[in-house]
Amino acid sequence: MGQAEPRQVYTDADLTFYLQVCRDVQRAEWCLGHLRRHFPTSRVIVISDGDHDRRYAAFLDRHRVEFHIGEELYPLRHGGRIIERMLGCWGANTAYLFKLDPDTLVHRRFRWLPGEELAVFGNGLPTQGGCMGFTRAAGAKLLESGLLTDPLLTRPEQSWAVLPDGTLNSAVLQMVRRDGRVRTDWLIGWCCRRLGIPQTHFAEVFSQWRDPVPDGLDVAVSHPHKQIPLERDEL
Repeated sequence: MGQAEPRQVYTDADLTFYLQVCRDVQRAEWCLGHLRRHFPTSRVIVISDGDHDRRYAAFLDRHRVEFHIGEELYPLRHGGRIIERMLGCWGANTAYLFKLDPDTLVHRRFRWLPGEELAVFGNGLPTQGGCMGFTRAAGAKLLESGLLTDPLLTRPEQSWAVLPDGTLNSAVLQMVRRDGRVRTDWLIGWCCRRLGIPQTHFAEVFSQWRDPVPDGLDVAVSHPHKQIPLERDEL
């Protein structure tokens, strides 16, 4: 994974943060509280994936977010529509988009950002979904390609569960078969490979799937933090 030329100077106006929630009120409250401490005026979009809990409405004033109740798109039968919705809400009207999970902790501001060229960035390959960033060019290319609505994305054994060398990631496929849900990081990784969008390492983010975050990390954002209140079963 290459490293894009860094951008040292940015403002809150260059960043949009996107948080998808479903039965996540307490975790989202925790995440947004830390986020707003460090990025007080950035655009923040919260989308409820089919969850009509009235408590989310308090985020509008408390955390100054844009809040929308959306159609439930997490089931695998919808393929990449969940990512299409995120990118459409963003509208590529800031230089960067950061997708956060509700158990992601924002420790401090980014000391630098990747350059604005075509890239999806974060930790791991494919870029891990707990915190992943998109440049404007990458977001626009993903959305305009139409690939996110390709029916092939509903069949991971033929698309995004297949590794670049042609072998099948059986662990990912077993997870999908067990709960029938989209794995957004694998799905986006597949789309990036098809479209020639680089996935680049971003050292300001530490994100992995289930293992706890190590102590003493000097990063801006880390994931996951399982010590916060949980309101649904962990996947």
